[in-house]
Amino acid sequence: MMIVSKILESTRKITLLLAQCEATSICSLAFVF
Repeated sequence: MMIVSKILESTRKITLLLAQCEATSICSLAFVF
């Protein structure tokens, strides 16, 4: 259960980061590299 919750938490953080960086091409490039 803890592993699943950690995966969900990290996925949520990644989703939030992608949502914030979606409008910024510099952040997208930084995410690729």
